[in-house]
Amino acid sequence: MPSHPRRSVLLAAVAAIALSSAVSQAQDAAPSGIDPAMVEAIEQTWFTNARAAYEALLKERGGNFSSEDMPLLEERFAPIREALWEEFTIDLATASIDQMQTLWQMMTPAMQEAAKERFLAGFQSPDASGFEAGLAAMDFSIEGIDMGTVLAHPGLAAFVEQNGPFALGRRLMYAQRELLLPHADRLYLLGWKFKPTPDGMTGASNYMKMLVDLGAIDDEPREALRMALLAKANAALAAAKDDGGDQQVERIARTIARLESRPMQGPIVDQPAPAIAFDWMHDAKGPVAIASLEDLRGKVVVLDFWATWCGPCVASFPNVRELREHYSSDDVAIIGVTSLQGRHYPRGEQPIDCEGDPAKERELMVGYITAMDMTWPVAFSTTEVFNPDYDVSGIPHLAIIDANGVLRHNGLHPAMEFEKKTEMIDALLAERPEA
Repeated sequence: MPSHPRRSVLLAAVAAIALSSAVSQAQDAAPSGIDPAMVEAIEQTWFTNARAAYEALLKERGGNFSSEDMPLLEERFAPIREALWEEFTIDLATASIDQMQTLWQMMTPAMQEAAKERFLAGFQSPDASGFEAGLAAMDFSIEGIDMGTVLAHPGLAAFVEQNGPFALGRRLMYAQRELLLPHADRLYLLGWKFKPTPDGMTGASNYMKMLVDLGAIDDEPREALRMALLAKANAALAAAKDDGGDQQVERIARTIARLESRPMQGPIVDQPAPAIAFDWMHDAKGPVAIASLEDLRGKVVVLDFWATWCGPCVASFPNVRELREHYSSDDVAIIGVTSLQGRHYPRGEQPIDCEGDPAKERELMVGYITAMDMTWPVAFSTTEVFNPDYDVSGIPHLAIIDANGVLRHNGLHPAMEFEKKTEMIDALLAERPEA
């Protein structure tokens, strides 16, 4: 469930600088390390003091905080770090790689340099711990260590065997394609190591999509892996149902839906756009009589997948509005695609429960369109907003379809540069027969 907007701002601002929230997906497996209770105490002390510094600066700024304030916040964090390590004395040489990653943003510059030396020294070990050290070195942008360098490490297979493919897969999603290509065969073989359990299937669909996007694995072996992952996911779903874990059931069901979708079977760009059925569409003037993409054939179509609870989606409304003002609706259709969420999040107010009442959620959307000055129609689709056929794993997510109904661009962000968006759309408009 989404967190309270104000709390999200606080946590995002502090965590981005102070807590390095993406660091530990697994608990320490190595026997070495600092007492976990000590690490937790350090984290709690740091978070309390860092949050106080952030809130004080926020008050000075009249409740507004921007990226321009980050250097000043960092200055205020410096003495907090010094005081932290006067209160807690640790020997970095005894800390595990995972613990050093967890504590990284709390360290003084001198401590960070010592940690880098540990990462580089550990990378020389040919086992799983050496591979883990390489991942840490890569995460903190140590010169000479990138994904290609790390994937060539001999401890790769042992690391995945111990930690599961997800521990690696979450990094692969952001790696440059040219760094992954030389290791395509090894990555493909690692995809078979997902285990048919609720936890073991974490990240399986993202891993499969990475292989599809890589484009280096032949169709037949890639399809064999997809079918194997589907079988494992179904076994994991059965186990989750037996255990009665509703959240796990939902998560694995979503994984299955994504593994069954078109993007997992091959590229979807430059192919006919997946069908979307709209069971409700409205703009500021009233209902809009568009039931499917077929009703828009002949126009360039921009789909903006979003939801009222999604802060980045709402923040990008000015970008969508700018695009709407730039083009005639006779040439370019822009639709904000969402789905029933069970809750409606008005701007600056508490969420409104709509569970089991679709009519209420839709009626609230009518007022929301006006209140938020949405100059483009909003549609509820029969498929959830995380539409697997468009590979929507996060929102906002922009897709652009040409006048012939072919998906030409996908996975864009509505806040990307205006000139880049218009360049794409202008090229598609120029392709139309009447152009």
